[in-house]
Amino acid sequence: MSAIPESLPADLSEQTVVRPQRLKNPLRGQMSLFRGLSAGFALLAAVTLPVGISGIGAAEPTTLTLASMIAGVMSATVAVICTFVLACLAWYLGRYDGDLARLEAGHYLAHWTYGDDEWQRYVATEFHEARRTAFYGTVIFGAFGGIISIIAAVQGFQVAGSTLLGLAVPTLVGLAAGFVLGGFLQFIEVRRCRRLQTHKAETYVGETGLYFDENYRPWSMLGQSLSSVVLNEERSPAILAFTFRMTSNNGDTYHEVRVPVPNDRLAEADDIVELLGN
Repeated sequence: MSAIPESLPADLSEQTVVRPQRLKNPLRGQMSLFRGLSAGFALLAAVTLPVGISGIGAAEPTTLTLASMIAGVMSATVAVICTFVLACLAWYLGRYDGDLARLEAGHYLAHWTYGDDEWQRYVATEFHEARRTAFYGTVIFGAFGGIISIIAAVQGFQVAGSTLLGLAVPTLVGLAAGFVLGGFLQFIEVRRCRRLQTHKAETYVGETGLYFDENYRPWSMLGQSLSSVVLNEERSPAILAFTFRMTSNNGDTYHEVRVPVPNDRLAEADDIVELLGN
């Protein structure tokens, strides 16, 4: 591809786009998940709520009717939340389809494919990073769980005069819970790398988003924005790191997507950093 233009064609927004045929829209899978969750919890609420409501008016409600009432209310609440999320995803589905269709039509800043050796070196480096991140995550979560459990156990020991066994058991449980959480983090990271190992991805960098590993990440949708773009030429192959910022009521969280850069496309990567990094 030649030098990257400073912007896409001015008449791009006026062109008619069709649903992408090859690039996968990740929202479709998410919609299927939340559609199933909404239907499942709605069905559970439809079964448990009538039982609970019928028992509430009784002189002596049974444990079954009270449990049914609680389960029904909780299921109905979850069903409403899942339905709301489903509606939000449906609202953005067309926008994603439009962006992906434009990429398929050739309106992108860069399109990269990879040789076998290049891709395997990238996957090997990702495996190394995943194991290192998972190790430190396991240690941190394990230590945090152990410390919290020790504090709680000591308080109980001082107040209730518990035995040493009562001090040791919660501590071990906290340590175990932390290590399990860290192990789950490791499982997710290793699973991601194994998935990369089984297929070669391709990269599309558009003006409105990044398509990599069969997932499309827009710059400014669903509370998501592009925080920074950095080229790391010390790795082999070089990495273009996209940092996304997710904004919510609880503050901002950040997620990095590392995209390999073919050896003959480093100039394009520099142009992308200059164009999108600001």
